[in-house]
Amino acid sequence: MLDAVEMRREVEIFSDGQKSVCCYDSNDVLCRIETLDAKDNLKVSIDYTYDEAGNNVERVVRDPLGNVLRRIVLDETGQETGPPDSGPVRWKLMDGSDEGIDMKGKEIIGK
Repeated sequence: MLDAVEMRREVEIFSDGQKSVCCYDSNDVLCRIETLDAKDNLKVSIDYTYDEAGNNVERVVRDPLGNVLRRIVLDETGQETGPPDSGPVRWKLMDGSDEGIDMKGKEIIGK
């Protein structure tokens, strides 16, 4: 669980009022990203897990109730280790200028 006392937060507010909140642990390592709607309701969160070498080895995407929507396991190079056909990925640029749905591993983000 995240320690609110020893956590730094960066908030980015978009023109439509939605927010992206990046949470960093006491070592200034990204541990969570939350997306909030314009009324500050949680839309989705991503928790980051690291190995002893500091490599991001897992990302867990959760809905507002904490249900796991997707678990992303990464190798030491940052490449996803799941099967390449594990389904579509919905993406949206942080500034909201572009979005889409592509097959996992073939995302064409912002192109």
